[in-house]
Parts: sequence; structure tokens; C-alpha cells
Amino acid sequence: LFVSKQWYQRRVRGEHPPHRDHHGPRRDGRKCSKPVPLEVLCEHLECAPFQKMNSSGCGYETRMIPGAKWVGTRLEDISDLERSGRLGFWKLFRYISGANSDGVKINMTIPVLYQWFMDENYSLTGGQMFFYVPAEYQENTPEPLDDSVFIDEFDDAVIYNRAFGGNDMDQYEKEFERLGEIIEREDLSVDLRFVMTAEYTRPERGPQRHEVIVVAA
Repeated sequence: LFVSKQWYQRRVRGEHPPHRDHHGPRRDGRKCSKPVPLEVLCEHLECAPFQKMNSSGCGYETRMIPGAKWVGTRLEDISDLERSGRLGFWKLFRYISGANSDGVKINMTIPVLYQWFMDENYSLTGGQMFFYVPAEYQENTPEPLDDSVFIDEFDDAVIYNRAFGGNDMDQYEKEFERLGEIIEREDLSVDLRFVMTAEYTRPERGPQRHEVIVVAA
């Protein structure tokens, strides 16, 4: 599982790790791929709205995410995240391809957002996948025909995130650990009930930006 829980446990115990450089090389010696800037990605596909906030610090970014509708589905088997993610993606893709109450084709948006839930021991218990509903359909959103697909309206939220590039899925855990250390060091208030990850992918280009995200309390 790529969701790290060590920093959650340290935060509950009130421990603060020593400062380290969050922009240095990876521990395994390999060079990290830089993420493609959001401004570049959003020129080609519609992005979920966001506003950068001035409170961003070293090694992380703070954004305000306006409330909006997203189409989602539950990941059925967290013991096999690769298969569950693939099945979830195609459920949502069928919805935007016309499997909805209006029979309309809806443009793909970015990011693909994952919401991960933890138990009291900060172990992964479940997850959901979401596509942002384009602005054109925010007011009159077609209903899914698949009972396992649903429309959810998110509230306004402030988030803290770190981004990375490339295709190394093992990097998620490392970035959660680094984000957690920053949160502890700067004593940021966060909602520990869940964490999120986001993937930004342009057609035929592969994943170009990944983010690990926690929500401000």
C-alpha cells in the first residue's frame, strides 16, 4: 500500500522529526522526475478549479479548492489496488462516454482523484475514485446509469500537497512521508480521516504529474 502511516502515528504521539532537505535527491540515488506544471496541463484538458494561496511553504503548496460536483465510484478491493483502479476508471469513463441519463458524451477532465480512508490505526480501509464534472455540466449534471457510480458535491476545501513526475508508483509513499514531516514541522492543522492522491495525464503522453494531498482541518 502506498499510503504512508508513520507520520500519522508520530503526529498522534506529538513527535516532530528533524528537518531535512525536501528538494534533495532520492534516498535510492535515482533522480526524481519533475512534475509538469499545472498551468501547462490545464491548457490541454479542463482542470478542476483551484486557487493557489500565499501560505505555501518550503516543499509543499497550499490551494483552495472551490466546491464542485465530481462523479465517483468506490474501489471494490483495496487488496488489489491496480485491478480496482482499472475497473473504477472504466466505470467512470463509460459514464462520460454516454452511460448517463442524458446519453451525452462528456469531455475528460483532470485530475483523476483518489480518496483514501483510514481506520483508527491509520491502515488503509477503502478508497474512491473521482472525475471532475466539467463546468458545462455542473448545474445540470446527468445521472449515472450504473448503480455503482454516483455524483458527489464536494465542499470548499483548503489542501496541502506535494507533486512529483514520472511513473514510479513507489514514490507516493515517500512523498506522503515528506509531506507529513512538513506538516509536523510547521504544525499545520489537518483532517486525518482520509488522504488523497491525484493523477494528471494527457492523452498519449502518460502520467505527467502526481500529487499527494491532505485536507486542512
